[in-house]
Amino acid sequence: MVASFISEDDVEKILLEQFQALGYANLSDKVIGPDGSAPERASYGDVILRGRLEDAVARLNPHVPVEAREDAIKRIIGDESPHLIEENRRLHRAIVEGLDVEFHAEDGTIRGDKVLLVDFDNPDNNDWLVVDQMTVIEHGHNRRPDVVMFLNGLPLAVIELKNPGTEAANLRAAYNQLQT
Repeated sequence: MVASFISEDDVEKILLEQFQALGYANLSDKVIGPDGSAPERASYGDVILRGRLEDAVARLNPHVPVEAREDAIKRIIGDESPHLIEENRRLHRAIVEGLDVEFHAEDGTIRGDKVLLVDFDNPDNNDWLVVDQMTVIEHGHNRRPDVVMFLNGLPLAVIELKNPGTEAANLRAAYNQLQT
């Protein structure tokens, strides 16, 4: 075994500091988790921070009626395909292109518009957050990735860290952990 002067906790702290230097807020799941001091998830099965998503959609799309924005949020939160790759492509497209919505205009006609989930032109209009030690329980499986990166309440990246001084700390071990 290789001696290490840096632990996995040290690596996590350094990573979180780097995210904060980039402008991300950092909260622990002890704060935003369902049992936290300021919960942002109703259950451990929730992986989308709905309040942050709703705030971002309202902020980025004030010209779109509330009902159409709510429809877009329901479409993002709900699964449309049982196939993971297809669902990931759908969500990626929605994040990059926005979601087409229809609504009744004041004159009674049906209009269409696009609900944006991310402001690519002005990144400061977005809500950037990293959450450490976020517990997710799904189908009886309890998982806790080290860091989850959120953009407007949507989880975009999961980071699994390993202790650099452990022989078992390698890319394959981290990959296998993410697969579960």
